[in-house]
Amino acid sequence: MALPVLLILLSAVMYVAHLMSARAAIVTAVNSVRIAATRANSPISTEVFREIESFHATGNASQRLKSLLASKDREDAAFSTSGRDSYNDFLKDASQFPAPAPELMGLEKEDLISMVYSIGIVRQSLGEHVKTPCQEPGCLLCLPIPPPWADVSPGQTSTLTTKPARARFAGIRCEYIPDGFIFNMINSLLRLLDPNGGDLSPITFRQQRSVIFDGWGEQG
Repeated sequence: MALPVLLILLSAVMYVAHLMSARAAIVTAVNSVRIAATRANSPISTEVFREIESFHATGNASQRLKSLLASKDREDAAFSTSGRDSYNDFLKDASQFPAPAPELMGLEKEDLISMVYSIGIVRQSLGEHVKTPCQEPGCLLCLPIPPPWADVSPGQTSTLTTKPARARFAGIRCEYIPDGFIFNMINSLLRLLDPNGGDLSPITFRQQRSVIFDGWGEQG
């Protein structure tokens, strides 16, 4: 009887440590949106900026850009026009976008840069095994958010309906579902102790950040 309890405690400690790392990574990731807007202290090379501009203009994504925005086994699917792991479908399903939802190619350059930054930070913190884009255990999904002066979806409100002069906007929303291996182990051990007990629900981290800039600096 003591062994399952000790295993649960050990697994719980490992899971909580992973949750703390995941939460810190997501918070840091969305805070990088300011760098995306100002291009200050940019860790992205000039070549990547050019590849983002080329994709924004032509819709043809380089292999490096695909690898920055998607995990290795999802690169082609992420940039396809539709499908389970297509960015276009994730953008279509995102409730914060008014209809018709934008496509990946139609996003602003600041949006794409924010996505590259955010995904890179999470990968650096949690490891290259993090899958993206997807919404399963071990998955990360980072999508841009529309500016406050854009048309909002039904039921939502906006406090800023007119775009300020010279305004630039960058916003990102990231969602991460921690890997379910340890979590499933804890549930299995709990069922061993109490076969009639219910399973614990998985945790999902969601964070977003947006910044408005004009010719004189940050506004909010």
